[in-house]
Amino acid sequence: MNGAAYVNEKLADEYQDLFELIDMLIMLKAPDFSNILDWRLQQENKLKQKK
Repeated sequence: MNGAAYVNEKLADEYQDLFELIDMLIMLKAPDFSNILDWRLQQENKLKQKK
């Protein structure tokens, strides 16, 4: 079984109880992919500073 098939199987079966607890989904949409990299690097730098 490949990775995607494994994940899909778990989502269809074992995670259903968890999904029933969710009453709303929110999608955060970045202006473009470069923002995602910038935000990730900012997050990692903040985590390094806390150590």
